Amino acid sequence: MSQKIGIYGGTFNPVHDGHVSLCRQCMEALSLDRMIVIPANVPPHKQAKELASSEDRMAMLSLAFKDQKNVIVSDIEQKRQGKSYTVETLREIHAQFPQAELFLLVGSDMLASFDKWYCFEEILTLATLVAGAREAGEYTALCSSRESLLRYAKRILILPVKEIPVSSTEVRRNLKETGTAAYVPPAVLSYIKEHHLYE
Repeated sequence: MSQKIGIYGGTFNPVHDGHVSLCRQCMEALSLDRMIVIPANVPPHKQAKELASSEDRMAMLSLAFKDQKNVIVSDIEQKRQGKSYTVETLREIHAQFPQAELFLLVGSDMLASFDKWYCFEEILTLATLVAGAREAGEYTALCSSRESLLRYAKRILILPVKEIPVSSTEVRRNLKETGTAAYVPPAVLSYIKEHHLYE
């Protein structure tokens, strides 16, 4: 029986409880054998104005997921340097685990614009796309985005997930304004303060 491997990439600037919860829910719902969490080196679609260094984001992810069984934090995109393209990462993981079934976890906001991603058709041949729907209305919207992509892919999954009401933008703003933030793993918050990030 082939292994089922989830791939969860993102800026994680910083990682928060919402990321950890989504990862855990997807692992359970899809019965994944492992999840590879990958901080982007230079995200192609985001401005890097408030971006913590890749080393700091890697360290924070390692702290956030240290107690999560079968979750691996990988520096695959940092080693590659330059802009982080998902297709290149998937090619590498596929070469490493040729027999594995890959599941690519994407944010609900990403699914609507997925057909603008670099080599998106190839991505859909390498992995099953998985998006988490946080509420009934979002589930309907995601299903409609899914329909338009199905001509390129065999399987795109929409999973109902419980949302933790937090975003990395909000965390950075709260840290700047108050020096603290809710919904951040305690070890990550300590690291942020110790290294004077997002001040």
